[in-house]
Amino acid sequence: FIIPNPIYINNYFCQVFGVEMDKMIGQSCLDLIVPEDHELCIETVQKCLLEPDKSFRVILRKPLRSGIEFSQWDFKALKDGQNNICEILCIGHEITSLITKQDQLQSLVDINLEQNKRLMQFTHIVSHNIRSHVANLKGIVLQFEKHPHQDTLTYLELIKRTTASLDDTIMNLNETITVQSNLEMLKKEIHCTIL
Repeated sequence: FIIPNPIYINNYFCQVFGVEMDKMIGQSCLDLIVPEDHELCIETVQKCLLEPDKSFRVILRKPLRSGIEFSQWDFKALKDGQNNICEILCIGHEITSLITKQDQLQSLVDINLEQNKRLMQFTHIVSHNIRSHVANLKGIVLQFEKHPHQDTLTYLELIKRTTASLDDTIMNLNETITVQSNLEMLKKEIHCTIL
């Protein structure tokens, strides 16, 4: 399968991509697309030939001196008077800033999902750890209610140990929060000179 060569390129396209119209006419349009997108471009042209009444949209990357530009193209097969496909019309526009913003938004969404996941794990740990101490305290109170005349000092000692464990758990959780907060602080670049 051979990609049709351009028969017309507008001046703006030539200016943006730094090409001369006379040099591009008849040359492969794949020369202006990053090699990784050649197959996508070929597939889109094939779709136009198979379904000439439809328009097909594709995003292609083009190499520029300053990097890569993303452009969105609409490909449509055009027919002659005998209803035969005679050319493929390609209309495109640059969408690099849109792609960049989408990437930034996706990055923020990914960070948010990761933070939510960690928050759920943390909540589960907190709930489990504190619930076990509360269960111990409830058990001690229940035993005290059942046997109120037994040694009160024993119950107080059990309450003292359980509340100390609960306090340790809360302190450990606070340390975890502090460490996590410090890990997420913005990092600052430091310049130093080695003597």
